[in-house]
Amino acid sequence: MIKKVNLKIHPDRIYDTSYIVSRAAKALGVDESEVTGCVIVKKSIDARKKPVFILSCMVYINEPVPESAPVLSLGVVKDRPR
Repeated sequence: MIKKVNLKIHPDRIYDTSYIVSRAAKALGVDESEVTGCVIVKKSIDARKKPVFILSCMVYINEPVPESAPVLSLGVVKDRPR
């Protein structure tokens, strides 16, 4: 089964994939061991108060992740030109 979930993630935890998977499992009400993959399809920043990342994820539950699944890179952007 594939489910879509939106997660609010603090900037300090954005590169912690195990944390993101555990948050996705909790949001969907499934056990973390049932999650076979979590693919980030969209990333945005909510900077109205304290900045948080909003991640749109496709969560694969007891199903293999296809090799052609879109993968969004979470590269560091602090040193890139504006």
